[in-house]
Amino acid sequence: MEDYNELDEELQIYTPSALLRRASLVFEEAKQNKTLVGLIGVNFSETIRIRSLLGAFASMQARKEIVSRSKSKLPENHLIGRGTDSLIICLPGMGREATKHLANEIAFELNIPITYEGFTFDLAPKVTVCEYPSTVGYVDLRDVTRIWGSFIDIAQTREAQVNVMSENDLFNINEKQRIDRNLIKAIPNGEFKLVYQPRVHMQTGKVVGCEALLRWKSPELGDVCPSVFIPRAEATGIIHSITPWVIERAGLSNKFLQQQFGGEFRTGINLSPANVNSPNLIQTVKKALDRSETTAQNLDFEITESLLLDNKSMVMNQLNSMRQEGAHTALDDFGTGFSSLSLLARIPLDVLKIDQSFIQKLDQTESQMDLNVIKAIRDLGNACGLQIVAEGMETREQVDILINRVDVEYGQGYFFGRPMSALEFIEAYA
Repeated sequence: MEDYNELDEELQIYTPSALLRRASLVFEEAKQNKTLVGLIGVNFSETIRIRSLLGAFASMQARKEIVSRSKSKLPENHLIGRGTDSLIICLPGMGREATKHLANEIAFELNIPITYEGFTFDLAPKVTVCEYPSTVGYVDLRDVTRIWGSFIDIAQTREAQVNVMSENDLFNINEKQRIDRNLIKAIPNGEFKLVYQPRVHMQTGKVVGCEALLRWKSPELGDVCPSVFIPRAEATGIIHSITPWVIERAGLSNKFLQQQFGGEFRTGINLSPANVNSPNLIQTVKKALDRSETTAQNLDFEITESLLLDNKSMVMNQLNSMRQEGAHTALDDFGTGFSSLSLLARIPLDVLKIDQSFIQKLDQTESQMDLNVIKAIRDLGNACGLQIVAEGMETREQVDILINRVDVEYGQGYFFGRPMSALEFIEAYA
């Protein structure tokens, strides 16, 4: 089957375009004859590390070794070529179990360390397996290529070295892509809205601020949960269009809310890791605030504790820049990570929000351990001069415990109010 007329000069396997042309004939034949095709992908990611250590030539030698060892296990009837960052093997007439067995043999060979100029490397690449058409269906080659790339990405996230893709994996891929297609249209079609949840001084019941929360109702998908669409917005980069929209709308609403609740009223806005890691964050915030004709002093920009721990220097630089613009900053979901007093003392923060997982247990078991954790967080926050907010407040008992036994002043949660539109907010609390 191999006709090496369009070969990668270094690896001596088909180039991506040549492989696609030949694979299309294999898939068409399988469709006509109702036979199977096995697919194996071997990821080249470890060779990138070799390149960073020893250069491009060493990396290419490692790739050649992967190709050579893989080819040594292949049957005569096969196609082998290079993808974007992987080795792709096409096996006409081979079903899933046989393909999986062969993939395990290839993985065993590739687990033998390679040596180059005195350095020894463990390759142990991820190996992906699927079967045409049962895993992907009778789709055209363009769709097979799209799906296959997603399969290889999925395999990279799993612990197993050899990963057999299933119909359920395909379903999840297609669902993500449905979300992505619709998400692109959400802003121009006016499908997003903001709702606001009150932040309350618990002893007096006075509403002192709120948190702006994004909601999406798609004509095709219906109401989509933020925990579903926000990760897709981050993965696709659409979050960089969504965040300015949120800041602008929240800024406009905050001017309206301040007229009802006073000039100290502030609206919290969540920033994603993608936002904070963007060098354009400050410029994005400035432009959105200019469009809303409001100032940064009226807003709290919230980040999660996990983001702080993942990239301290970047986060601290961004928060310092936000502070210079006059914005207030908040640390959300606090208590789920391992932030220290010294770290909290060094970062520019105004608000510390206790994660709801500690609050929601209080009236169930009244755990002394949970109370001690909340008190410790309170003490940390007070030592740093921060406003402490308890999230996830749902019952009167939780409020009483926090006021009388922990001395936390501010709360947010369904006990005080569910997220609602700005007009509903004013009707409920003004």
